[in-house]
Amino acid sequence: MAALFSFRPITDSDIGFHLHGGKWIFEHHRFPDKDSYTYTVNTHDYVDLHWLFQIFVYGVYLMAGFNGLTILQTLVHAGLFALIWYWLSQEKIPTVAAISGLFLILQITEVRFNYRPEIITWLCLIFLFTELNRYISGSANRLWTLPLTMMVWVNVQGLFVLGLFVMGSYFLSESFRKRSVDRVLLKYVLLSCGAVLINPYFIRGALFPIELSTRLQSDNIFKHSISEFISPWSSVAMHNPSMYQPAVLWSYYGLSIILAVILIIRFRKIRLHEWAIASAFFYLSYLQFRNIPVFSFYAVWLGLKVVNDWNIFKSAIWMKAQAAISITLGAVMLLTGLRIASNAYYISDQRSTRFGLGLDRHYHADGASEFLIEHGITGRILNNLSAGNWLGWKLNQPVFIDGRLEVMKEQFFSEYQRSFQQVGLNSLIQKYKPEVIVFDYPSAMSWHEQLRSLPEWRLVYWDERSVVYLHSAQRGDIGSIRLTEVVQSMNLDTIVSEEEIIGFFLEDEESRWMSWMNGFWSKQEFPIDLLHMGIFAHASNQFNAAERLYFEFAKKAGQSGWPIYYNLGVIYYRQKKWNHALSCFERFLKHNPDDRKTQNLVMEIRKNSKKK
Repeated sequence: MAALFSFRPITDSDIGFHLHGGKWIFEHHRFPDKDSYTYTVNTHDYVDLHWLFQIFVYGVYLMAGFNGLTILQTLVHAGLFALIWYWLSQEKIPTVAAISGLFLILQITEVRFNYRPEIITWLCLIFLFTELNRYISGSANRLWTLPLTMMVWVNVQGLFVLGLFVMGSYFLSESFRKRSVDRVLLKYVLLSCGAVLINPYFIRGALFPIELSTRLQSDNIFKHSISEFISPWSSVAMHNPSMYQPAVLWSYYGLSIILAVILIIRFRKIRLHEWAIASAFFYLSYLQFRNIPVFSFYAVWLGLKVVNDWNIFKSAIWMKAQAAISITLGAVMLLTGLRIASNAYYISDQRSTRFGLGLDRHYHADGASEFLIEHGITGRILNNLSAGNWLGWKLNQPVFIDGRLEVMKEQFFSEYQRSFQQVGLNSLIQKYKPEVIVFDYPSAMSWHEQLRSLPEWRLVYWDERSVVYLHSAQRGDIGSIRLTEVVQSMNLDTIVSEEEIIGFFLEDEESRWMSWMNGFWSKQEFPIDLLHMGIFAHASNQFNAAERLYFEFAKKAGQSGWPIYYNLGVIYYRQKKWNHALSCFERFLKHNPDDRKTQNLVMEIRKNSKKK
């Protein structure tokens, strides 16, 4: 199941700057010290503790491309869950209970199955637990592996500090239990502390987690602006199901509550280090959504261990229930696997993830990069954050901003954030004098709205992800584009006939039940490219182009595309096509009956119809 969940095209934008980093180190034969990826913060220090991960990923890319990276991720995640299985087996957890725990972990953590170095953090963390548990249980001493693990970890990600915390917790706990200093464990803890100095930046690298810890503070701008830094217990997370999946949140909430109850009931049986680690990891997960996996690993292990020590798994009730649990769990895993392969599992939450290999171009500024390269456009670029990751890698030239937040720093990021407010973009333009503006419009539509009021900028490229604007003084040989012509180049007629509209509304919608059932055997579609382009055309007041794109999206997405009815309704409302608008809004309300805004629009249309 872990391999199945991991088999997904690359959508995470961070892959851009990681490939860029690996390439830079290969080409320059040294480690970066000052930022060279941007022209805006090139005086800032760049402590690249991801370097080992980056050169490895870049090496795999050179040998096997993006397909190779997908296969690599699949193998690594499968290895991670094999290691967790071994960790659980150390406590002699019954097979059915262990598989149930693994499946719960998988359900909670798969949303973080990205092409990022945190997967190495997970591996190193679980490995430390297995070796420390071997030691305190009296098995063969392999503590010599701890410093080696830390030496690798510090050169992959700044979260290596978790390893030092875990080792310190075990040392204090064992010393307390033995009523004397555990000199053996102390030796390897100290060696591990020394091992983290073995990095290209020496003491700066070892102390780097202190800088990263500022993101945990409530007043830090990154914490409020970056989705993965939001607390899963916040109202923001609870009311954004497409970004913070309800199944993940509720599984995490349930796991947290169940573990708390178990620990309270078995208070005296819990060791000191177990209390310390469980509490610290829960606190980290409480602060940031991205830390949920680390807590989930330990919470499931500790919960199963305590229940096993409690002899619950030897009770008559458990013995009788094992067969039923096994059959149910097997059926759930089989059905989940079918929905993963058909994409229904991901589409049900309107997620970007899909089942497959390689790179998903719908989520990277790849087309825009190729356009700039093809036309030899090399001027100074103003870009948004997600586009910067890919542009820096593909164009091999300094960009305005990218996703390395530790390099960008809070002050510059605040300046960037202000560009999304009113005339904020023009302030950036006046200060940095760009010749080209490139951005991923799904996350930066405000820039498009502001550029529409700046006639000196013309739109020269548009695809399902990004747009390119050129200044009027640049490249007069490249003319502005018409959105309708781009849509026509996709073999789509931009005029939707009245007959097609009527036929669309007369056609019965597939029931939710049938749509859900089809997800087990039919490949599901949610053409995000058409949706993105439709929204952009809509925001540009190009209603014919938007209408066609929305229609094509609705046809292909089926039941899962119901939110588009509101967008279509707004187009017809603005065009005063009241009957069509009413039909769209009513369909939308079938799926979202509590939406007050749509209810008011329906009431307004019906009221105006009665007056006529």
